[in-house]
Amino acid sequence: MPPDTPRATPLAGTPIAVVGATPEAGFSEPGIGEIVWVASSDPVSNAPREIVASYVPEAPRITAAVPIRMLPADASISATWEYNETPLDVFSRRIVLAAPADRLWISFHIDRAAATPWPAGTYEIAISLDGTEMRREAVAVAPEG
Repeated sequence: MPPDTPRATPLAGTPIAVVGATPEAGFSEPGIGEIVWVASSDPVSNAPREIVASYVPEAPRITAAVPIRMLPADASISATWEYNETPLDVFSRRIVLAAPADRLWISFHIDRAAATPWPAGTYEIAISLDGTEMRREAVAVAPEG
């Protein structure tokens, strides 16, 4: 990661927001691109390596990634989570960009305790830019099969 790229430091069992570089998904106006659900990301660029359509209860984390483009310094990007339409306020996170950001991936994820599987159901994230919701997407957690 470039030295000026903000990166949150996780605590065990807490959600995190991570900023990385060079998204492959492009768009021509400032903003936040489509949400993709990821099982793994590049450790340097934070670009998705493995995109998934759903998660199994044993998945170690649920991760939503978005490309951002042409955002100014001090832009505020926030994420809120829901489980089966119930807000999960404890997982809300906010990133304030320290410098202008272009062609970056940002991800928000929630982790589970190793001994406790995810409850089956629908997990949803809403991502806002400067207080205005820009993207909302849901993903299912269900046993394989």
